Amino acid sequence: MKSFANHDGVCNWSGAVVELQNKEWARLSERYLPIISQDSIWRYSRTVKSGDAEQGWKLHISATILSANSVFAAVAPYLTKCGTLFKAACSLKELEKLNSGLHYGYSQVGKFITVYPRTAKEAVLLARKLRFLTRHAAAPAVPFDQRFGTEGCIYYRYGSFKRLEIENQNGIRLPALRDPEGNLIPDQRYSESSPEWVSDPFANERSGTAPASARPRRRQPGKRINPRKPEWVKRLKRDGVKSGARDTASRARPAK
Repeated sequence: MKSFANHDGVCNWSGAVVELQNKEWARLSERYLPIISQDSIWRYSRTVKSGDAEQGWKLHISATILSANSVFAAVAPYLTKCGTLFKAACSLKELEKLNSGLHYGYSQVGKFITVYPRTAKEAVLLARKLRFLTRHAAAPAVPFDQRFGTEGCIYYRYGSFKRLEIENQNGIRLPALRDPEGNLIPDQRYSESSPEWVSDPFANERSGTAPASARPRRRQPGKRINPRKPEWVKRLKRDGVKSGARDTASRARPAK
């Protein structure tokens, strides 16, 4: 990872360096984030499909404006091959605003890339690979998220993947989740706690004691993967995921 800072650690980019970084981000986002929303600061990897979840364990990949291009170039090809929906800030300027905590709120600090896994099992496997791909990246912590592992720039939390809202007693509309009965309840984005009805699939990873049953399994010699299955199923199955039941489908735009 290249660093552009003076001896006091303060970013001191020249105009030429800024232009080069912005051009590189434009190239990467055009290739891996083709979906643009006119009323959003985000660009998306693809449109929402029927197999995508309405809510679940989302992953956040943190980066600074110095490391953003390198981090994105490391993870975007993998996520694209897996077919996983993800989004990222539409420009390095917007990332700078996010990390300041002033323009979009403190809870948005560090949320450079958001990944929307289809199942909890997929979320864990993706997080492992993403942590490996970004193992040398410097990045700010993501407030109110849990860090995946003891170090690195991968964070996670349980939340809605699309725009769900509920109105409180004061008439203020708040982000929402669905409980097991289908009722909308507030999505507590300013708390590290998860809803009481879900269990943390990353708990062993945080303590560094992942059970053997949760580790990726190697393919046995001579065992073939069904060529008709989607690429993301083939890729994740090689890491030990079976293509089973998926979360509730949603065709709405993902939430923050």
